[in-house]
Amino acid sequence: MCKDTILLVAHIGAFNEVSDAYAEACRTNRGTAYGVELRTLAAAHGALALRFEARLRELGGHAPSRPGGGLVDVVTLAGEPHTGVVEVLRSENLLIEDLEATHRATGLSEDTRRLVQTSLFRVRAHAHRVETFRATL
Repeated sequence: MCKDTILLVAHIGAFNEVSDAYAEACRTNRGTAYGVELRTLAAAHGALALRFEARLRELGGHAPSRPGGGLVDVVTLAGEPHTGVVEVLRSENLLIEDLEATHRATGLSEDTRRLVQTSLFRVRAHAHRVETFRATL
């Protein structure tokens, strides 16, 4: 269970950081299709963080404080949509890589592994959605 809690905390931090960054960039792109995409992604990643926090509480852990940053370049996100979408895809791919590594990890409980697998499916779907959106720019 210790391995579960360590990995859950890492993913909670990443989901919260990405969610916060997307929400911040959304405010500077309010009223645009890109802003809507950012708002949708922010909400989706915030929801994933909450699911991971719930699992962490089941294991007796406590949610971490908000991360210090570094996973997402908010300035690039908040800028021109073409470059912002590239940054979104970079961030989504980092989340996917981390979730894949956790899914492959040995020693995880089945409940945590199932949560990671479900979340991996969702983040891949978000990345695909962003790829599709990028084609409309």
